[in-house]
Amino acid sequence: MLNQLTSNIQDPTHPLFPACYHSYCISRSASPKADEAIQQIMDFLQGLNPQQREAVAKTEGPLLILAGAGSGKTRVITHRVAHIVQDLGVPPSAVLAVTFTNKAAEEMRNRVTSLLDGVELSSAPNVFTFHSFCVRLLRRDGEALAQIRPGFKRNFIIYDQEDQVALIKSAYRHLDSTRSS
Repeated sequence: MLNQLTSNIQDPTHPLFPACYHSYCISRSASPKADEAIQQIMDFLQGLNPQQREAVAKTEGPLLILAGAGSGKTRVITHRVAHIVQDLGVPPSAVLAVTFTNKAAEEMRNRVTSLLDGVELSSAPNVFTFHSFCVRLLRRDGEALAQIRPGFKRNFIIYDQEDQVALIKSAYRHLDSTRSS
């Protein structure tokens, strides 16, 4: 509908002359500062397909991205984080991106840092795996959980598979030694 309303306006100096970028149609403003902001948004949208651009441009509230391997999920998330931090002035500490693997989280951190190169940041972006984020949350705010889960301590230990096997072997050795005595 916006295209229909503005399609008859052909004069590029007219305030309603559309500055169309891919599938987005943004009205030009009379303010050079606003035009610069529009250009920054456009820079973060460059090279993305329509679905990716829509995800990057959605800046209010949480966003879940479900897509297959090689579909550009990391690119979308990193561009969205960079757009929110640089263009909207949201502190990196107020933005959270989570993924499944350490490798993906590290890749996201590196890409966001690269996209924000030259931008003065108050902190590093929050990019974690689901597990590391939950561990941080439990360690930081776990006292409330201790009230409903007696015995819970914030300084808990997480055993990886190797630790679990070593613990079981140790328990068997201990049981075997107590039977021998």
